[in-house]
Amino acid sequence: MASVIMIFTLVGLVHYIYDLAEVNLIEIEEMGELYYIDYIKKSLNETVVGSFASMDCNKLQTDIEFTKSLLEDELIKRGTNLTISYQILDCSSPSNLEVDFNFTLSKSNLYTITEFRSP
Repeated sequence: MASVIMIFTLVGLVHYIYDLAEVNLIEIEEMGELYYIDYIKKSLNETVVGSFASMDCNKLQTDIEFTKSLLEDELIKRGTNLTISYQILDCSSPSNLEVDFNFTLSKSNLYTITEFRSP
């Protein structure tokens, strides 16, 4: 009986401290969507760095297109629209490699624009 009272008290205390009764599900969903930003940046960066090891700019473009298509398709399945655009600025050597990326995530309650240079 004492353990039941202790558990009940602990649960009540947690509810009081964190106010779990008023969790805003929209905010949780938005935070989940914002997680995608880091994932997309990481995937595109890894594609650029991994692809350029071959020193072939055509392969770089093909690999970016493949990753772009894969990410866009995966997010559309989750109800989020992703649009990625990019420009290969320099592909002459690994030390000069530069690719500018711009992508948007959109959903009924969320719209983000992210720009970054890789690597």
